[in-house]
Amino acid sequence: SKSTPLAVEVGFGRGYFLGQFALLNPGWKCLGIEVKRKLVREGLARLEKWDIESTRLLLGDARALLPPFLPKQSIDAFFILFPDPWWKKKHHKRRLLSEVGLAPFVPLLKAGALVVVRSDVPLVLDLARDVLPAIGCHSIDGPGLELPPTDRERVCDRIGIPSEELCFRFGGEEGP
Repeated sequence: SKSTPLAVEVGFGRGYFLGQFALLNPGWKCLGIEVKRKLVREGLARLEKWDIESTRLLLGDARALLPPFLPKQSIDAFFILFPDPWWKKKHHKRRLLSEVGLAPFVPLLKAGALVVVRSDVPLVLDLARDVLPAIGCHSIDGPGLELPPTDRERVCDRIGIPSEELCFRFGGEEGP
């Protein structure tokens, strides 16, 4: 239904976060997009094992797939979790956390949508702090939802690498 909130994770990895998010937030629909076929297969297997039916996974580049796939202003929560920093200058254009990288998603975000970035790479966090306000997001204290860890975060915690979560709201103050 139109009132069911939609959570989108770009680059869901093995799908741990998205699957756990779906279990913790049963009133939500979830959509994950990943470019690696093997990870989509692993994610699908995980969703099946956990008996999750509220989540769909797509294979491909979210920047190309989502704008024609989703209606404008349909995303209530947008997750960018441990994105590739694309260190090399020649690869910077591939970064999701840039005004160009995020531009295709901006029309899809509802006013008040939650945007969460997590990383263990200070550069990625700095990019998020610069870019998200430039596309109309403002920083907030926390997500206001129970959010599980990602596979990467669980590894970081186990081996003692610090990671950080940044939370934002898009546009207006209201949210899901």
